[in-house]
Amino acid sequence: MSALIEIGLKLTNLPSDVIRKIIWIGLDSIDSMRLISPHWRALAIEHLSSRDRLPTIERFSITNLESTYINLSFSHNYNLRTYFDTNNWLNHGFEDNNSNVTLSSAFSLNEDGKIMEFRSAIARIFARCAKIEFLDIKFSLINCYHSSAAIDAIVDEIRNVKVGKINFHDSLIFQKNIASMVLRIVHASSAHHLTLSSSINNVIRLGQMVASLHGSLFETFFSELMQKDIKVVLTQREVQLEYSFDIIFQSLKNELAKINIAATRETRSNEFMENVAHITLTRQRVPLRRSARNVSNKFPKYERVYR
Repeated sequence: MSALIEIGLKLTNLPSDVIRKIIWIGLDSIDSMRLISPHWRALAIEHLSSRDRLPTIERFSITNLESTYINLSFSHNYNLRTYFDTNNWLNHGFEDNNSNVTLSSAFSLNEDGKIMEFRSAIARIFARCAKIEFLDIKFSLINCYHSSAAIDAIVDEIRNVKVGKINFHDSLIFQKNIASMVLRIVHASSAHHLTLSSSINNVIRLGQMVASLHGSLFETFFSELMQKDIKVVLTQREVQLEYSFDIIFQSLKNELAKINIAATRETRSNEFMENVAHITLTRQRVPLRRSARNVSNKFPKYERVYR
């Protein structure tokens, strides 16, 4: 026992610079280090408060698996499982040529306790990284009634982390609740690039969306979206549609021109040699036809199911 006390005293008396180096090297044990002494605790908090010193997450995915489940997935250094509290997450194996491991965990949206676990998980992860380079969100099967608390949690916590790019997969953005969700998350984040993508299996094709646009919703959504200094890209794999892509693009371009948003098209081939069309939206240097101020009031607010 006396030997342990002596070790504790030696650790307590270490110079601050040495303690900082130990914290840097042993980041996964930072929560234990905080218990050594008030001085260690203060330096640990100082380290966590300096976001540039923290690990960067290359890609973080939020997926609505079913109407009542939401899944989180990301890769990080294997030695940081305790740091991110992912020891009990499903392990999908190591990435090639590095020590990063991909982990995931599903959370039920029907249980108050699980909603709190979901909120705690993203709060801890977002607070303990320097930045998220890519945030992928796939809510193709979203049930807004069950998912409202999860959306609230994402909006609240995304304010606390830098995000480079956001990609919404298969989002049915011309449904009011989904449009509202996209706008809430985009405006709460620091993202400078937004992609709205539609896969080959999406039940609502881009052509069908353009053909059945609700003018006020379409105008409101893009007008408010472009108020933020963000690059918006629409992507669509070219498949056999009822409407040719040229007609789809021209229809979209015409609608956007009404609200002074320019659309430019680029088609390229990806690694699978499939044609992918990119439509980039930019705000034109003329006043909008009408003010988009407070247009978010046109979208319904989520009913809060969980407290």
